[in-house]
Amino acid sequence: MTENEAIEVLNNFDMQVSAKADGAYQSTIGKNACRVAVDALKEIQQYRAIGTVEECREAVNKQKEMTTKSEGQGYESEDYCPVCGENLGNSTQLWVDHVNYCRNCGQRVESE
Repeated sequence: MTENEAIEVLNNFDMQVSAKADGAYQSTIGKNACRVAVDALKEIQQYRAIGTVEECREAVNKQKEMTTKSEGQGYESEDYCPVCGENLGNSTQLWVDHVNYCRNCGQRVESE
């Protein structure tokens, strides 16, 4: 059974309970429980549409600024992404061009 099928069954639960239950007490409790379950399933579907927990964690980590790895000295030094190793250019040019993210993997970077 899919989530959408479960939602449909639960949405129609009050009709099923009315036909089978003797008292209003059972019908009210069942109806409220189904409403909570349907809301929870819909919320889960919204989260899944955004992405997995791992994908969200990876995106958050890419927003954390990491210091570039530098090779060379002074104006001649080259900066590299600390995650993927992409050559980002020299430190001076990064500062002038306001390069804040690796163009290869998207990691936020800060020049040393």
